[in-house]
Amino acid sequence: MPTPASPVPETQNTGTAAIQARPFEDDLSYLQAELPWIDLRCRRLIVRQMIHGAQRPVEDESYRRSDADPVQLRERHQQLLEQEHQLRVEIDQRMMASESVAQTPALIKMQDIWELTMLERNTLLLALGAQIRPDFDDHYRRLGENAFLSVGAVMAFMELDLRERIQERHRFTEEGSLMVLGLVEMRAGTSEPSMEELLAAMVVLTGKGFALMLGEVSLDDEQEPEPEQEAETEADERGVEVRSPRRRRRRCGQRDDEEDEKTRLEIPEVRLSDVILSTFLMSQVEELVAAASGRMAVLQRWGLTKHIAYGTGIVALFHGEPGVGKTFCARAVAGQLGKPLLEAHAPDLISHWVGQSARNFAAIFKRAHEEGAVLLLDECDAFVGQRGTRLGSGHDDDLTNALLTLIENHDGVIIMATNMANRLDAALARRVAYRLEFPHPDMAARAAIWRSLIPHTVPGAESIDFDALGLEHHLSGGLIKNAVLKATFRAARKGRGITQALLATAASEEVAAQAGASGNNQVRVVGFGR
Repeated sequence: MPTPASPVPETQNTGTAAIQARPFEDDLSYLQAELPWIDLRCRRLIVRQMIHGAQRPVEDESYRRSDADPVQLRERHQQLLEQEHQLRVEIDQRMMASESVAQTPALIKMQDIWELTMLERNTLLLALGAQIRPDFDDHYRRLGENAFLSVGAVMAFMELDLRERIQERHRFTEEGSLMVLGLVEMRAGTSEPSMEELLAAMVVLTGKGFALMLGEVSLDDEQEPEPEQEAETEADERGVEVRSPRRRRRRCGQRDDEEDEKTRLEIPEVRLSDVILSTFLMSQVEELVAAASGRMAVLQRWGLTKHIAYGTGIVALFHGEPGVGKTFCARAVAGQLGKPLLEAHAPDLISHWVGQSARNFAAIFKRAHEEGAVLLLDECDAFVGQRGTRLGSGHDDDLTNALLTLIENHDGVIIMATNMANRLDAALARRVAYRLEFPHPDMAARAAIWRSLIPHTVPGAESIDFDALGLEHHLSGGLIKNAVLKATFRAARKGRGITQALLATAASEEVAAQAGASGNNQVRVVGFGR
């Protein structure tokens, strides 16, 4: 269901140069930029319908009968797809440039404040097009089989399949956000339309919706109701009704539970003294911490800030197999610096909407800057992999380019963690100042990990032979932690202290489980942390 709708960072790497996007002058200039994108997308979708045999009478030169040849249609579809994507990238870059200078378009503010989905946001753009671009009527008729913008045309524009149309139909009912907020009207002819009647319902942009999109009505004073409070209707100084939704909304810039689920902000209590590393690796980590704590003083004292305008942040790459301590060490680095740690995982930020992923990452970088936090990007190979090696057009490459720009412009500490360093894009190498490889722990390190995880406060700890555990069980710190917890819970359940036998049994189970996970009987040792 690929549809671009959200901004990417304001620069786009093209070859060796980065093109700086200019902000939108005002809300009208932003909306004027969106309409050609809608036009291109509609034309592409209509051509795709023709490819699949859903041809309709041709009424203009845009869809000549000579284009009915399947080969020509496919070529036309590819051309339109490339044009649509390029225009989307340009709009999103300008949008991010606008946000960077505090000139966020009104529609984007509406989306943020009221948590509008991409479907709802694009519905507003399509409804705007129906009012000010009469030529769009033919597009909408071809997409929705009605001589106006219908719910069916909106869903076709979003490329929703049958299951998705059924799941999203509630957004076009009286309980949907657009209706609750008074932004659009649905003219279905009946108060409880069937699915067929709902798809044929006419979507009309209200006067309030039009005024809000043009920025004629301020959203700054918008009040949100309590979670159980019903919707209320208010009028601003211009007499335009501004109705709060029934469901709880957030103000622009305020984070909600869904956003917090994508990241984890913590104040680490661990320090470097709590980390068990080889002497060489520890020296690298200490150098990283020293650079991060004193970099600005050195740059200013030696006059480098006049000559190095960007890229002065600290970027480190922690790589190694799962479980070797990358995440734990990142927490210790943040703790040693006296900073919070903001942890983000790529799978939670990647979106199938073109542009939404870049916006998610831009928000994470912005939050790290606001919190003064060390930013941990876990599983970074998922979003800074080698460009040109992944399937599905250039959208992944665009995200990689955008992220490289965000990384270079960030003025704080970034730690990227990966299990597959060989898959990273080559352009990332010049942005990484500290590249630290985390190996598997040796026997002495394993014993030290066992000892650190079982303090003297644990009943029976004084009788444990930690050196024997380190020698006999080739586990990483992550699996040692699992074994310690399992043995501790078993001991507590039996009402006695922890024993060597309980720990050995739990360790053997971890070895067996890991061998089973690998699909064979050969033990495969993995690391500690992520």
